[in-house]
Amino acid sequence: MFVSQDGTFSLNDFLELWDEPDVSRLLAAYKGDISLTLHCAETGWTEERLHKESFSKLCQIYTNPKANDKLSSIHNAGITSFVDYLSKFILPSPLDEILQPSDIVGNIRFRY
Repeated sequence: MFVSQDGTFSLNDFLELWDEPDVSRLLAAYKGDISLTLHCAETGWTEERLHKESFSKLCQIYTNPKANDKLSSIHNAGITSFVDYLSKFILPSPLDEILQPSDIVGNIRFRY
């Protein structure tokens, strides 16, 4: 189980993990018995996108199951207990620490 508290974990970072030798050995040893449910941003992280990758032939991958989805209800108790367990270790950062105040006063223009 991986939880990103700070920073980002991109789709490319995720895809690179599957090329690791240990992960490949594990997938081959438990072919078809592994299922992975991802709760993530919907931009790029879709089942259609992930099913194009070779590792998806060796495991089942689900992304962002709906609240009334059968898969969600099966995993709900496990997810809840896991989140309860994690909440003891993950300390939220104060907002004033995350969003440092600016010395600039006035209009700030952003360009893209």
